[in-house]
Amino acid sequence: MNYAAATTFLATAWLTYDNAPQLAALIFNIIQPVGSFQNFCDHWYRALPNDDLALIDVVIRVQFTEIWIDLEDAQKVFDTLTTLFKNDLFAAGNFGVEIYPGKKSPFWMSMSYGRDVIRIDPYWWEYNVIGDLDEYFDKFWKVLLPFESARLHWGKHWPAVGKTYGSRTIGPGFVEESYPNFGDWKALRAQFDPKNVFVTKYWNDLLGLEAE
Repeated sequence: MNYAAATTFLATAWLTYDNAPQLAALIFNIIQPVGSFQNFCDHWYRALPNDDLALIDVVIRVQFTEIWIDLEDAQKVFDTLTTLFKNDLFAAGNFGVEIYPGKKSPFWMSMSYGRDVIRIDPYWWEYNVIGDLDEYFDKFWKVLLPFESARLHWGKHWPAVGKTYGSRTIGPGFVEESYPNFGDWKALRAQFDPKNVFVTKYWNDLLGLEAE
């Protein structure tokens, strides 16, 4: 199944995107037919981590960015993505865009701090022969990061520091306006690492953690 999916991704990557979505749908429906929904129940470790069944380190190597937006803006997000896909078939890609909710968190630097969220995950297959992941992710960043409630997952791809989306520029200002307690967090972090031993240039540029 993994090799069949990879072959489909590669084949559609070589085609013009006028035909690729239809061909991909045809091939995927042959190797994994989509029928009626079926309820199932299983142990969490067999039902939840489905990545264990895919060759994600070899054949289905993927990268992704993840944007968290206030759940109250969900309809605006769907409208925005619908317009994006309608006007740019390349944004639909040859893989998938995952959308799912996230529960409000009490932790200061959590992407869902203070509100329930909707999470948007565009996936990029590493062996694509057309385009690159920054070009692909930028299509989503351009339309979703202008949302005032948008936050980026700390462990996924971010735009380069200094890039601007709407009125928001990636860097310390973007983080500060996204997280109400960012200043308090920086003060606590400085107590534990006053000499910035654990601060790389990347994190310093993004968070503004110059030693006092």
